[in-house]
Amino acid sequence: MNNAEKRSKDFSKKVKSACNAFQRRNIGPKQVIEDIINYCCILLADKDFITKAFPRTLYQFSSSFGAISFSHYKDEPRAHEIVQELVQDFITLIKESEPFTDTLGMLYDEYLGQTLGQFLTPPDVAYVLAAINLQGEDFSQERGISDCCGCGAGSLLLGSLRYIHETHGKEAIAKVHVSAVDLDINMVRMTAVQIVLHSILHQAPLASFRVSYGNAITDYTAINNHEKIGYWWIPKAPLDMYADIVGNRELDEVITLLKEFSEVTEKIKNKSNEMETV
Repeated sequence: MNNAEKRSKDFSKKVKSACNAFQRRNIGPKQVIEDIINYCCILLADKDFITKAFPRTLYQFSSSFGAISFSHYKDEPRAHEIVQELVQDFITLIKESEPFTDTLGMLYDEYLGQTLGQFLTPPDVAYVLAAINLQGEDFSQERGISDCCGCGAGSLLLGSLRYIHETHGKEAIAKVHVSAVDLDINMVRMTAVQIVLHSILHQAPLASFRVSYGNAITDYTAINNHEKIGYWWIPKAPLDMYADIVGNRELDEVITLLKEFSEVTEKIKNKSNEMETV
């Protein structure tokens, strides 16, 4: 058993410990897992966190995406402490897993299927489907992948991204635009958290990521007009797009930094050439 598998089993046990720690409320594993995701959503909404991983990061989220309550932890300090530990464990699990592995989907599905009748695509199945559909595809140019009929925990998208990363590397990942839709805000959050955190923690930026919150059928027009965005993220926005959104002052600062970096790189290169000549 590797470290990631051991952490996953330990994680499952600690989820149950958090449930048992509640004294005044009957809280099940499904709620605890959603709370872990919700804490990670706070990171995705935090400018100091989301803008540091990659230059020229742009992001946007809906009020529904950020409408998170942890009121059930009032007067439940031990349960809250365990959940905060689980957030750290989840982030570590992502870091120790292969890039774009569906680290939480199956654990969530174990309880979700029993309570709501929702069943998520197993990670291994998602990966095999991606291999069948994407084998031989050209990833030298920008392209999109989507799950527009109910993305769940992002399992199918993660399977595709994992396959692309393994077969074509980070260069191909950087050309992929990812889009998703789900009617359940918890699924919207889970998809965003899993894909964005994998991208950040493994330093594998996407071309863009967008997950919409709505009905794929009745909200079709609104979704395609970008009126139902749950979370939208561009980790390395083109300079002209970045300038249009954040303003020329910040663009000038970025250009200055890039210029200074180029000058320093050139000096190091020249110095290295001089040493080789001597």
